[in-house]
Amino acid sequence: NKCGGPGPFEDEPWGDKVKYATSLPLAKCLDPAEEVMVAFQANGAPLHPDRGYPIRLVIPGYIGGRMVKWLTRIRVIPHESHS
Repeated sequence: NKCGGPGPFEDEPWGDKVKYATSLPLAKCLDPAEEVMVAFQANGAPLHPDRGYPIRLVIPGYIGGRMVKWLTRIRVIPHESHS
């Protein structure tokens, strides 16, 4: 794999199904105090395509490049993805 670690799909190599991914601890995602969000609006309006329409991740405290735009799938896996 090109990323130096396991990918999100056990049976598929990197690049075939995955162009970009990020990995977060499940506890962080489920903790309301962390405020990790799956967003479809910003300031009451639908997201603009440049900002990730129709859905994107918002992860407070993480660099913007980790906040996936154009989100198509969320997978819970037993290992960290080193993307």
